Amino acid sequence: MEKLFKNFDNCIVALSGGFDSAVVAYLAKNYLGEDRIIAATCVNNHIFRYQIRNAIEIAAKLNIRWFPFYVDPEKSDIFNANQKNRCYICKSRILKKLVEIKNDMGTDVLLDGTKSQDLHEDRPGLVALKEYGVLSPMLDPNFDAKHIIHAKKFYNYARINFVSESCKATRIMEGELTQEKLDLVENIEDALRDQYPQIRARIYMDHIKFEFKNNKTLSNKDKDYILEKVKYLVNSYTVTFS
Repeated sequence: MEKLFKNFDNCIVALSGGFDSAVVAYLAKNYLGEDRIIAATCVNNHIFRYQIRNAIEIAAKLNIRWFPFYVDPEKSDIFNANQKNRCYICKSRILKKLVEIKNDMGTDVLLDGTKSQDLHEDRPGLVALKEYGVLSPMLDPNFDAKHIIHAKKFYNYARINFVSESCKATRIMEGELTQEKLDLVENIEDALRDQYPQIRARIYMDHIKFEFKNNKTLSNKDKDYILEKVKYLVNSYTVTFS
């Protein structure tokens, strides 16, 4: 890792607010120094607000500059239409903006938190990483578990909590991506996240399906709690559970 970071004087880290990009920000601080890092976070409306708050807190604990940016919705019809390649479209737009920020600020390299496990999952947005020359330190052969262990200890001490998360748009299973639907996802999951950190509210045309990333089986008591907690949000939908 030291050899990798010696190639650069400074960097921008694409900081999502999740653990993987937080590990990269931690590494960058250790090897480059806090004054030579910018943590940049997309703040468009399909990003969960709590993830943005997490990114702000991570940057503050690392004492590095946090830079929010907004991606112009121009040419976003394919994304809003919720077509199959929406993740690639979204990732491309975000990375294009990050490269512009990198060039405007005269920064050497753009880093992200892609890890080896991601390469074995269905992630259309990964193609865009190569197109925009993003460097992923966690894919480097010299990256090992000790880097994650050290970072985890730091963030545990800093009392930063991480939830493995994708964006709100991935919850809209049918129909267009509208602000109303994105807000519905946010409000439902915000109401349940403390009790059920891995919950997903999948929005279909006429029903909402609750499921968990870790395939947790819900008891009838869990289901009753969820329905009671968000009944004012889901009263126009039929509710199902995976």
